[in-house]
Amino acid sequence: MNIPKIYAKEVQKKPIDLSLSENPLGCSPLVVKMLRKITMKDISRYPDTGKLIQKIAKRFKIGKEEVVLGNGSEQLIKLIAQTFLQANDVALIQRGSFGVFTKECLLAEAKVKFFRPDKATDVGNAKLLFICNPNNPTGEVLDLTVIEKIARKASNSIVVIDEAIGEFTKDTFITKALKTKNCLVLRTFSKAFGLAGIRIGFVVGPENLIDKLGVAQQPFPVSEVACKLALSALEDEVFLNKTINFIKKERSFLISELKKRKLCPSDSITNNIFVETPLADKLIPKLNRLGVSIVPASGFPGMKKPGFRICIKDEKTNRLFISQLDKALSCIRSKNLVTSKKI
Repeated sequence: MNIPKIYAKEVQKKPIDLSLSENPLGCSPLVVKMLRKITMKDISRYPDTGKLIQKIAKRFKIGKEEVVLGNGSEQLIKLIAQTFLQANDVALIQRGSFGVFTKECLLAEAKVKFFRPDKATDVGNAKLLFICNPNNPTGEVLDLTVIEKIARKASNSIVVIDEAIGEFTKDTFITKALKTKNCLVLRTFSKAFGLAGIRIGFVVGPENLIDKLGVAQQPFPVSEVACKLALSALEDEVFLNKTINFIKKERSFLISELKKRKLCPSDSITNNIFVETPLADKLIPKLNRLGVSIVPASGFPGMKKPGFRICIKDEKTNRLFISQLDKALSCIRSKNLVTSKKI
């Protein structure tokens, strides 16, 4: 069994780190305020998840019985694979998406095949399908009608839609998933909410699937501290909007600069950008030597395009990246390229 290496553990952090999808603004001030109020009881007692589940249910206008919490979406991906897959089942995974899908399906001894959601035809023999929307690494989004079509074709399968970076789009499949018997939607507090360090996420779906996940889930998958901080994060729409607007501005800057350098950035709407280039094999090691951390295309199983993913960071880091990118490209192309006036 060839288990893929997960880039979060493999990419060596450099001074200019664009490797992991984290919030460059940190987290909400309300989260910090709540953290200062944490008591000994919050640490010593077993967690009460009820208030957080109620808050999530209210936010998405769903029932409490349609939510299961987890230790980040990664733990929930493992839970889904362990719950619904048996040896030799077929798992279809969106080509060039999050590597944990492939890893957990292989660990469940399933047969992994890759597919393109926009080109999906024969999906009927799969037990489990994983779709990443918006996609990681590209930050591109599928129209919900495409996912609906797949869900109908795969009526005997379980379709998992990972919306880990869903806060960057107003569209979500959650409402539509609850009208099916075969769809689950993953969400996390690690990205736009800036809580990657406390490890908390949730899965939403129809009761017939959520009941099975609830039985299989650990009794206490998240901590009391994590629940309280997540509650505070959900209360701060100002910070969330500030994050979305900041990322939009910096994404526009980076995409513009990448295009000036004849590179091909993805049509991202999120904090991830995939940079497609035939120079990737030469460019990535040069950027590493110049102190830049990025994730190569090989970190996303099934990816056929040469290139690398960058995650949008603070202004200083983004501009330092462009500066070092120019140095790397000049070595490869043996000529100077246009330099941004903003750098």
